[in-house]
Amino acid sequence: MASTIFFIFLTVAILAVYATATDYIVGDEYGWTTNVDYQAWAKGKQFVVGDKLIFKYPAGTNSVYKVGGNGFKQCIPPAQSTPLTTGNDVIELGTPGRKWYISGSGQYCKLGQKLVITVSPKPQAPSPATWPRKLLFPAPISWPPIPAQVPAWPIHVLPPSPFWPSPIVIPPSPLQLPIPHFPFPPFGGVPVPAPDQGGY
Repeated sequence: MASTIFFIFLTVAILAVYATATDYIVGDEYGWTTNVDYQAWAKGKQFVVGDKLIFKYPAGTNSVYKVGGNGFKQCIPPAQSTPLTTGNDVIELGTPGRKWYISGSGQYCKLGQKLVITVSPKPQAPSPATWPRKLLFPAPISWPPIPAQVPAWPIHVLPPSPFWPSPIVIPPSPLQLPIPHFPFPPFGGVPVPAPDQGGY
């Protein structure tokens, strides 16, 4: 039972890791503005397909363009592209590779308001075929635990004596107990003198 619960918990945890996407507010508390080093902001972050970039700024004061490598260097957006201008622009990272973004104001872009990131493919959740067999098929737990097999005694027979008229058979037992010993002769009992020899 405990193994099954642990297996279910582990499965849910693994799937949650692979299913969770991260939302990044570009520039964190500064948002999308000038005088922010966006390359320093992106450094150390792991962007994955399915994550989201959120560009925050006062609506009407700025914009965001998605561009290529040359447009990024020259701060020139593509001729047919449409800028994002809501002030709360959300871009979901749909494919892996390099992604470039610049401010819609050429002057702001030249002052450093631009961002380049590398997006990694979304990690694939391991299929059940690749999971360890012990996780897929945990060993059943029996309760109470089954004790180890203990070899049984052989059958012992105590011969007759004056204290018991017939042999005593001690059956096999799973317990390892010592064979009982009695403080009298095991064979023949106490000798009895013939009537003509007198008593003791």
